[in-house]
Amino acid sequence: MWRVDSGFAISAGVGVGEGLVLVGGGKGQLAAFAVDGKLLWKTKVSSEVLNVAKIADGIVVVRTADGRLSGLDTTDGKRLWLYENAVPPLIVRSHAGVAIERGTVFAGFAAGKLAAISLGSGVVIWETVVSQPRGNTELERISDITSSPVLNDEQVCAVAFQGRVACYGLAQGDLLWSRDLPSDKGITLSNNYLYITNTSGAVLAVDKNSGSSVWKNDQLLMRQTSAPYAFGNHLIVGDYEGYLHALSREDGSMAARLKTDGSAILITPMELDGGLLVQTRNGSLYSVTLH
Repeated sequence: MWRVDSGFAISAGVGVGEGLVLVGGGKGQLAAFAVDGKLLWKTKVSSEVLNVAKIADGIVVVRTADGRLSGLDTTDGKRLWLYENAVPPLIVRSHAGVAIERGTVFAGFAAGKLAAISLGSGVVIWETVVSQPRGNTELERISDITSSPVLNDEQVCAVAFQGRVACYGLAQGDLLWSRDLPSDKGITLSNNYLYITNTSGAVLAVDKNSGSSVWKNDQLLMRQTSAPYAFGNHLIVGDYEGYLHALSREDGSMAARLKTDGSAILITPMELDGGLLVQTRNGSLYSVTLH
């Protein structure tokens, strides 16, 4: 339909909303295009953009590699507020994003911090620590939140690398439950369950109210399994060889498998027109469905 040259190497994108199409660059560039491809504005943020910018209520929320969140005006890209987080000496390079609900931005950071920030003003509503750093070396003490938080009307949940998974009350940040279960891939919250891909590649389902185990699938161990996506009665995950797997949400059993182009599926599939859109590391796009 259209193609444009952003003028920089794109490191994150594409964010879409409120008539904007957003892409970020490796040197802090952020460009906003109209839905017809016309450039609306360009700006620079503090460092490399590593995740898709989110848009809500006239504000663009963009996250950068230096642990900062910026709130920008959708009309011209001017900064409205800035949230800064102290970065430990050693962190995991992360493409973690943010979740926005009821005028609040929820984001996880290095050293296991989870924060709720006002979308309109950038004021911190509450902060908590999902997982305290443990160990004697800087490597052992990495407990970064490397995936986006997930939430519903009552709770927000996050998981830390080499740490824990925990759920908190949405309004006050009060701890509902936590358990040792590390992940660097991500989680999905759907109906009564929280679905998690752990650091070994196994996929688990836990009760969203208590954190108790429901089932675990070990068939994808060491396959660099992606974060799960809930689609109908199934969970969809990708792996490092480009296979797309469908697991039963009821018991975690393998229901279907599809091979793509042989390169890794790193990001969670997205729903599109009743099916799923899948992108591989080599740049192939697939539209698939389950029968």
